[in-house]
Amino acid sequence: LSTFDKGVLVVPDQKIPDVINAFRDDPVTAIHISDSYGLILGTSRGKLINYTNGELTVLKESAKRSIEGIYGDLKGDIILFDNGGGCVYNMRTQQMQKIVPASLKDVVIASESKIFIATNLGIYETTRLANNKFDAKLMKGMNQRVYALEYDKESACLYASTANGFFKIDSLGNFTKIRYQNEDIFPTSLY
Repeated sequence: LSTFDKGVLVVPDQKIPDVINAFRDDPVTAIHISDSYGLILGTSRGKLINYTNGELTVLKESAKRSIEGIYGDLKGDIILFDNGGGCVYNMRTQQMQKIVPASLKDVVIASESKIFIATNLGIYETTRLANNKFDAKLMKGMNQRVYALEYDKESACLYASTANGFFKIDSLGNFTKIRYQNEDIFPTSLY
């Protein structure tokens, strides 16, 4: 299985019965693993597929565009992906909803109720409310294209790679630009 920007999953012998379909006409472009729901695949034609217990199940027949990334918590029941804006899909209820109007670039799930969403417009600080509702607000001072996010739970700091450089955002919302030898740095991905 080849993916858009997550590497390649090599299957050494396709005659083994647990090998997933080749997806020749609709290649897999994103992969996410969930402890509860197994492997979740996104395809170039926007199909969202679940692979668990040796079976493939289509969760969402056709999204608006290729699914280039699937984000979620290993133990959680929601996944997020871009579908003409940042969308959340609830694996338990099988409901999908758009929660941000901008193109999704990266997601960090900081806790059961706090999600940070990187978009082409900035960072959306998102709160998961009761009844699977979400309140997403654009973070003040971070209204720029954001490429990647990472969250340090120990210090409660968010790190963001943006079009204007690399930033550390503390729990109070204070920004610190991280530079190297007095030069701005632009990481392409954070882990």
